[in-house]
Amino acid sequence: MLLQIHAQLPDYFFGIAGVARLAIKDGDYEKARALLNSLMQRRQLHYSEYDTLCMAQIDLCLAEKNKEAARTWFEMWERPDPENPKLEAYRLRLGLMDVGSILERLSQKRKRA
Repeated sequence: MLLQIHAQLPDYFFGIAGVARLAIKDGDYEKARALLNSLMQRRQLHYSEYDTLCMAQIDLCLAEKNKEAARTWFEMWERPDPENPKLEAYRLRLGLMDVGSILERLSQKRKRA
């Protein structure tokens, strides 16, 4: 379906990002990088587009076994919105937190709410 969306709407941000993530899963890192680079040329991004771009960039870096670059992308993503719930999964993947710490953190957030 992503390929069909991308074919019909080649400039649609989420379609491009989705095809890039498919390319990562297929091991076609050059294609993924080219697609993601095209998204980085945009002058403005909605916060949801920024989330998607950062997640895809981290996925690409991890697939290429470049943990340092993945952490750099994570830090850029985390900086504007450190409470973004999407960050938790990537904290685990990058070894920045363990499951117990994340559960404790989420529990504390619920108590405050």
